[in-house]
Amino acid sequence: MVEQQDLKYAVVGKFSHGMPSIAFLRTAIPKQCSLKAEVNIGLLHNRHVLIRCSIEEDYVTLMSRPNFWIKENSKSFLMRTFKWDIGFTPEEETSMAVIWLSFPNLPPNFYVPSILFSIASAVGRPIAIDAATLNKTRPSCARVKVEADLLQEHPQRYNIQIMNGEEMETMSYKIRYDFLPKYCTTCMLQGHDLQGCWKEHRNCNRKRGITVKIRWWRRQKVRLLTLLYPYKP
Repeated sequence: MVEQQDLKYAVVGKFSHGMPSIAFLRTAIPKQCSLKAEVNIGLLHNRHVLIRCSIEEDYVTLMSRPNFWIKENSKSFLMRTFKWDIGFTPEEETSMAVIWLSFPNLPPNFYVPSILFSIASAVGRPIAIDAATLNKTRPSCARVKVEADLLQEHPQRYNIQIMNGEEMETMSYKIRYDFLPKYCTTCMLQGHDLQGCWKEHRNCNRKRGITVKIRWWRRQKVRLLTLLYPYKP
């Protein structure tokens, strides 16, 4: 078994359109991403950096946003963040993502971390509960942040058994995904799925384009023949 020493809270930062020097990023990322503890940043690939966080809170901060803009003088560089794993390759993006789950109409007496984490574990690994849920200042909806695999099926409902007098009653509640990123198994990238994949449908698109061109040339031919040989009754 391969050990993942000091990589429990490791994040990959991906720059798609240029990136600053690694020396600049070592000071800029902690400040501009609002990290609280010490982090170790190193060059992983020509467009990727490995950010090793020392506390889970910083890991959650980096994983909770789809992207960060790292500013250097008058330039801004887009950095997207992904969970690091031992199967990392520069050409592929992991299918793991951090997402918010909402549990509307869940009774406030269930706003207990152990219960909420138990419910959220049906989707992924729970990592945080929002402040309004912990403080019970928004009793209409509980929210939990989880680390989930985008390739897995995501349940839409969950059941809770409640003691009603001497009988056990099963209540069903809805799971709402605040934002669920798409993942393409052809490109191995986040942001789109097979239905929106250009690579998956490029052959169809190419054939469709050829058909359109043929039809256009046919129309031009008909027009030309009409001009050269007009109809005479």
